[in-house]
This record gives sequence, C-alpha cells and structure tokens, in this order.
Amino acid sequence: MQSVQNLSIPNNYLSGRRQPVRSKCWLAFWSASGKDSIKTMTIEEYHAALKAQGTQDRADLVMICPMCGAPQTGNDLIRAGAGKTFDDVEKYLGFSCVGRWTGAGSPRKHPDGKPCNWTLGGLFRTHTLEVVTPDGEKHPRFEVATPEQAQAHLANTVISHPERK
Repeated sequence: MQSVQNLSIPNNYLSGRRQPVRSKCWLAFWSASGKDSIKTMTIEEYHAALKAQGTQDRADLVMICPMCGAPQTGNDLIRAGAGKTFDDVEKYLGFSCVGRWTGAGSPRKHPDGKPCNWTLGGLFRTHTLEVVTPDGEKHPRFEVATPEQAQAHLANTVISHPERK
C-alpha cells in the first residue's frame, strides 16, 4: 500500500480519455444549457485537494459524480468490475461513475448519492470542475471530496466490505 501523504501524484494522472474539440455551435449550446459556471483548479491545487483527504492509498482517493452525487474510489471501481488493479481503473476515477459497471440507470432529477451510468466523455458537459494543466489544457473531472466526505465514505466502505480492514 502506498501512502498518499508521501505520494507524488504524477502529472499524467489526468491521462483519461481525451476530449473532442468543441465547435462554436457546441459551445453555444453548452452555454445556453446553464452549465456555464465551471470551477477550475491548477493541477497543483487538484493534487493538494486529493492529498488533503488523508487517505493511506491512492486507490482510496474519493471523487463525487456531478450527476448523481455518489462518492467513489478506485477500490469501488475495482469491486464493481472496472478493472483488477488501480492502474486498470485510474483512467475512470473522477471521470466515469461507478454505476457504469454495476448496472445503474441514468441519474435522477436531483442527485441522491446513488451511482448512475454517466461519464464526462459523452455528448453533454455535465462536469462542474476542470483541472488546468501547465500547457493550459482543461480536463473535466468529478469534484474532489472534502476530507470529511472522504473519511465518511471510506468508513462506510469498511463496514460494507470488511475485507478492507
């Protein structure tokens, strides 16, 4: 198990799927859809927010799906069948809801904390956070859970999955 406090989170952590170039028509549609207040963080701020969660393993970093409000970790994705190791699921963490691998349906009208089947790589811009890399490129991401949200999720995970102790 690798400690997050001493972990150097690589800049390629944002190496998930590349986003297609958005046309002016798409941007006009997106702006009209009401999702025009996107929070931005530098990669350094993003890494600091992840480290602030105080987890002992990077597979326990907690992200929150913007569509359903479900907190999720790399270990949640592994248990759901998205991959066998953290390296397998890293590309999905903070980008695709764990519900994509559990048979969950579409998000409900209001986020309820139960997983959904959405991803940030689809037609609609559903994210509320973009991480800006040093080259100026913006990467859509799920919100980073607060330290309190992360610890609560991990505590619930240990209760429902005793093998995690």
